[in-house]
Amino acid sequence: MADTAYKVEHLGISAGNNIIVVSWLAMPKDNLGVPWCSAEYPDKTVHIRGTFDAGTVTIEGTNELIPVNYIGLADPQGTAISQGIAGIEAILENPLWIRPRVTGGGAACAIDVIMVARRNIRRLG
Repeated sequence: MADTAYKVEHLGISAGNNIIVVSWLAMPKDNLGVPWCSAEYPDKTVHIRGTFDAGTVTIEGTNELIPVNYIGLADPQGTAISQGIAGIEAILENPLWIRPRVTGGGAACAIDVIMVARRNIRRLG
């Protein structure tokens, strides 16, 4: 099964912030999201929703230039982001690469992972 591709939507610049939405949609059971290069956007929050059918989503990251070895990421309280139900979590770390991983799940598993990412932009003048 192919990894789930992501889609990026730019929401534009407002109040000195550049905000984008990165989405991996309808992830099936036992699937990986294609990694997104995320370090430019240090402030990230992930929204996990959909039909879990006993599946679990883990958010993972790596700082390797060629991403191979991933480690689970945590929320600001230091708890691993691993969801078997819908939820929204801020991401504590700011790795070079980030991806969702779905483990388990039945035939009906179709999980959306929607991440809002923000970077501060300095305006000259």
